[in-house]
This record gives sequence, structure tokens and C-alpha cells, in this order.
Amino acid sequence: MILYLLVWPGFARVSNERTFDRQKLEEYRQDPAFDYTQQYAASDSLISIMLAYLQNQLAQLFQSPAYRILGPWLFRLLLLGGIVMAVIFILRLKFGAAITKTSKRVSAHGFSYTGANQDDYQHLLHDSLATDNFKLAVRYLFLTTLTLLEQQKKLQIKPWKAPYDYLAELPEHNKQPFNHIIILFENTWYGEFVPNKQAVSLGLDYYYQLKNV
Repeated sequence: MILYLLVWPGFARVSNERTFDRQKLEEYRQDPAFDYTQQYAASDSLISIMLAYLQNQLAQLFQSPAYRILGPWLFRLLLLGGIVMAVIFILRLKFGAAITKTSKRVSAHGFSYTGANQDDYQHLLHDSLATDNFKLAVRYLFLTTLTLLEQQKKLQIKPWKAPYDYLAELPEHNKQPFNHIIILFENTWYGEFVPNKQAVSLGLDYYYQLKNV
């Protein structure tokens, strides 16, 4: 009797727990959310088909003997490329203005031509030199040279032409001095060069070479 009284509470507790567990399991089995026996049809959408095709092709590539040879080298190249891109990105963040800034090419830009004659441009050139406005003097030097070459019938001035278009029209013996004037003009007006009296004087020497030819 004493043994029965001692064992019965534990037995009743275990019996109740077992009954409770069975009830919960039956509820879980009847819940559709836990029904894993249903076979869902594969999606026939275009995206799913493309992803399945891509997955299949990648699987074949990774299993091929050629990938086992080339794979490590491709991985190294990708890793090296990633490191280079990261370094470039960091440098641009720190020195972005110095790295990305580029000078514009005159050949991609026209310039304003007012149709004045050579004497007008020479007068403006002398006035610019007298006031030490060397940047403006370079511009008038270029225009003076251009009108000179047109008067010599070595080129034709058109609003849509750029300096290197005129250079292509010149005879070979005139190209070198005119090219120096173009470079001076390009670096001054579309670059970062700050001209001085010596630079303009050198440009005038090339002008006189063209004038005396």
C-alpha cells in the first residue's frame, strides 16, 4: 500500500504527459503548415527557367577538368583585380581631384572667330602684351596666325573647325611651327599652363617663321 502511494503520483504524471504529447502531435499532423508531403509544381516563369539554366551551366563548368586547372588562376586574377580596384577607390577618395582631373582637348572644342582681319588681331595682340595680359595675348597670337595662313591660301577658316583641323590642311613645312602655337594655345586656354612673356615671345617666333615662308 505504501509503495503504491509512492509510485502512483509519478505514474499519473507520466501518463498525463504522454497523453498531452500525443494530442499535440495529432494537432501538428493535421496543421497544413506542417504538411511536407505535398509536391509543389516547379515554376515555369522566365526568371526561374533562366536561373535554373545558369545554375546548370555553372555546375557543369565547375565540374569540368579545365576549370580545375584554370580555376585557381581565375580566382587569383579576380582577387588581384579586386585589390587594384580597392586601391584605386581609396586613392580617389583621398586624392580624387588630382587623379580624375584631365585637360580638355582643343580638337574637341571650337573657338570664337569674329571674322576680323589680321591687322585687328595684331593690334589686340600688342595691346595685350602692353598690359601684360599674356593669356589673352596667346589667344590673339593664335588668331593672328590663323588669319595669316588664310591670307596665304593655305587653309580656309570655318566656324565649325578646330585648331587641329587647320593643322591637317597645312603643307608639311608649315605644320611644325603652327603645331607649337596650337600647343601653346591649347595648354593656356584648355589646360593649366600660365603663360609669361617668354612663352608668348617664343610663340611670336613661330609666327614669324610662318610669315616668312
